[in-house]
Formats: sequence, structure tokens, C-alpha cells
Amino acid sequence: HHSCPWDLMEYGGKALSYPLFDAAPAGSGPGRCFPGGHASSGFMVMGLFFAFWRERPRLAWGMVAAGIVLGLGMGYGQVMRGAHFFSHNLWAGWWVWFSQVVAYGLVSAWFAKE
Repeated sequence: HHSCPWDLMEYGGKALSYPLFDAAPAGSGPGRCFPGGHASSGFMVMGLFFAFWRERPRLAWGMVAAGIVLGLGMGYGQVMRGAHFFSHNLWAGWWVWFSQVVAYGLVSAWFAKE
């Protein structure tokens, strides 16, 4: 429900800003700004960690580093445009990594049963 920086009154828009866990006030704006989609695309590279971690652990950790750099770089462009706050990109990185770990765990458990 939170709006992008360029939609907020503080930065020339028409939407209201409110604390993260508060109820959305009437006229709070269009929302749809959290988490950062561009950053998430860069953070997807971290998923290559699971492809390499057993045979080539240094390369696997290199993929994590590359994903972080790419995700933050892509997110930085959006922050500079006013499309996101930096925290949106950090949360995007966390959720992408979390979802990759869960997916890997589920797939590994499924194949272990067979």
C-alpha cells in the first residue's frame, strides 16, 4: 500500500506518507511500490549459488556477490529516479534470497524422497 517517493507530497506528488506498520490513511496514494522489482531481477543471480556450491564453492559465493552487486546497482538506478526507497531494494534482496533458499530446500527434499 505504500507509494513511491515520486508520488509522495514530500517530493512533489499527491500521496500521503505514513509509518510502515500503520493502517493506510484515506488518500494514501496508488501504492504498488514495494519491494523493488528491478533490484529483484538483479538479485536473481544469487540463485546460481545453488547450482555451483557443491563442486565449485568459490564460484558459488561469487554468484552471490555478483547478484548482490547487480541487484543493488539496478536498485540504485530506481532510487535515483525516485521510483523506490533504498530500503525497498534491501527488502527485495532479502525476499529473493529467502525464496531461493526455501525453493532449494523443497526441491532437495523432494528429490531425496525419490
